Amino acid sequence: MNPLQIKQAITTALAGFASQPEAAAATALFETLGYRSAKRLPLDSNTPEHFLNTFAQGRQFNQEHAMLTDWNSVDFLFQLTDDEVRAAGGAQQSLPFDSRGGYNGAVIESYLFFAIALKNRTTPAPTWQTSPALSTACFPCQCCCCFGTATP
Repeated sequence: MNPLQIKQAITTALAGFASQPEAAAATALFETLGYRSAKRLPLDSNTPEHFLNTFAQGRQFNQEHAMLTDWNSVDFLFQLTDDEVRAAGGAQQSLPFDSRGGYNGAVIESYLFFAIALKNRTTPAPTWQTSPALSTACFPCQCCCCFGTATP
């Protein structure tokens, strides 16, 4: 795709947030940006309470830093590993990517992607607090969060 086609694809993906469920729209946006993975974990419920019971049980999860009371829903979208990043280069090119190893004292071997719908439009997206709160408290890897607002 040329740069104009890429911009149009991103615009289309962003417009999807107005008509699609948060998880579907966020997945489409990440895929448009080149993040694709079949490693999915469908959960029985996407409530913040279910998230805590599933992932934060027995861990020190700072609900204040994550601004959990502002969450309407949270969806686990997919896990991205080195294999998917290298595969993004296709047969034409090989991406020299290997996240295994240390970074600032942490070992990172994969990335988790979430969609979080906030309760109202006046809540600021807590990107600088929520992603590290998820990464350090619940998961031994980096987390990427896409924030939106619940449909009225």
